[in-house]
Amino acid sequence: MACSCRDERTKRVIEDVNFRELYRRFQYIDCPEEMESLRGEIPMLPDADGIVTYCFIEEGLGLTFLILCSAKLGADGELIMGPSALESLPRVRFADVFAYAFCDQDEFETVDWSEYEYLKDEMNEKFETKDRIRRMVYDLEMIDGSRNVECPEYVSVVVQKEGLYPEYVWAKCVGFGEKEIYGELLEPPKQAGYGLKTNQRITFQMYDYDDKIYLIWIPD
Repeated sequence: MACSCRDERTKRVIEDVNFRELYRRFQYIDCPEEMESLRGEIPMLPDADGIVTYCFIEEGLGLTFLILCSAKLGADGELIMGPSALESLPRVRFADVFAYAFCDQDEFETVDWSEYEYLKDEMNEKFETKDRIRRMVYDLEMIDGSRNVECPEYVSVVVQKEGLYPEYVWAKCVGFGEKEIYGELLEPPKQAGYGLKTNQRITFQMYDYDDKIYLIWIPD
């Protein structure tokens, strides 16, 4: 099956994009270095340079890519797709493909992705979290600029205190208040004067500065 891609130059690198540009979307990942390791695991198109995938968040494992098939880009940028690989639901993790370029589903103008729409419900039911708070965290677009791409419930938070330099730390979002977000600290600040420790519960708020949302720690 051949399908036209508007412009191969629109390919972006997975680790450089907002997770929402990948999450619950289909994409072609250009990863020729991985094809030999996938041989024997999925039906292989001759001269395949990459894979067509559906991205979701597998509970406990972060961003995961379900492999639909092997594929390659033709001379004119068309997507040439191999036989289906879905029989065993093969998957690769973010860490396996983060450095590779990809094309989003919308860059293939003539692909009918509707035949794969059932996968969204299937992956959600089998592998995604059922935790209401976690789903709320994923849905909160205002904090997208602070997210970890691989684990979107992890966010970077600015801590600041008089007499100390401000620092960025990683925290896991675990709940919401009326105006604040609750998190668990994944790593302490380098400066001991903050008095913060790994796994400590912290509170932070969103602040809009220069058209960007920052997450700022609220000391107890």
